[in-house]
Amino acid sequence: MDCYHFGRYGLRSAPQGTGVRCHIISLLAFGVFLLVAAQVSYGADAEINPVWQKAYDSMEADLHEALDAYGQKDVAKAKRLILKTQFDDYKNSLLETAVRRNVSQSKDYDNNNAFLEMIAMINDGATQEELKDRIDLLLKSVKMDLPGLPLVEGAVSERAAEKMADEKLAGKDWKTVGNELVIMIDESILLYGRNEAEAAVQHLQNAYFDVYEKSEMEGVLGARDEAVGETLANHFSALVKMMSANVSLAELNAAWKSMKPDFEKANSILGRSAISHNTQAYLPYAVLGVIVLIALWIVKSRSRRKSGTARE
Repeated sequence: MDCYHFGRYGLRSAPQGTGVRCHIISLLAFGVFLLVAAQVSYGADAEINPVWQKAYDSMEADLHEALDAYGQKDVAKAKRLILKTQFDDYKNSLLETAVRRNVSQSKDYDNNNAFLEMIAMINDGATQEELKDRIDLLLKSVKMDLPGLPLVEGAVSERAAEKMADEKLAGKDWKTVGNELVIMIDESILLYGRNEAEAAVQHLQNAYFDVYEKSEMEGVLGARDEAVGETLANHFSALVKMMSANVSLAELNAAWKSMKPDFEKANSILGRSAISHNTQAYLPYAVLGVIVLIALWIVKSRSRRKSGTARE
């Protein structure tokens, strides 16, 4: 299947043939290429749910506004609007969840990575036309998944979503959530020490998805203290990189020991209180979270079980 070609910002592709979607491949910080081809049913003749149409229309409007801002040399505004599109229009609308559940996880990774590529292009001084091409490619890719895409629980109007979020998170015991997160990271390092690298990374992935992200800790923390949120995201990324580099257990333990105070600080910042509406806005640090998710997925897919004595 020769549907890939090199562009300035990675390998790119367009759908080729019936039912086969070729995805964008980007070089991550770890020097790993992600290549995914998935069989999907396009369902082009199916109706588009109004909720997803609204989410798509918001994405399109915000990305075009970002493109206009970039053309006017307002780089900060362009970046801000791209992040707003990712977190307000794609994630908080739950379009991301629908894609991940009903299309494929790899397609969701591709969509999130597209926003990272746009930021990278701006940082690299790409032309407005190059940025437009990347925006058009993402919008086309998202739009093709909309016909027949099922609605997911919670995908409702903005006002209703805010009310549901307040009710769901009011009085949440963040200390318990934070402690559970630390325990799971401790457990992943113990697994790593027993030469169970694949299980260790899987457990770390579960800590990120099932505790840090699912509990809304990531979003609430980012809204209250962006710097601490960014630090924790960096820590997750660092732990995955160290495990993938096969470092010694002593080195991994030393790194984790130096990180723990930041997790304790996050607990003290969160305390016991409700989410604010500000957490529904885009989180600049959360771009790092996306990198973490992709990194976790790649390391998991490339890990191999090891046998032998425990690490020293």
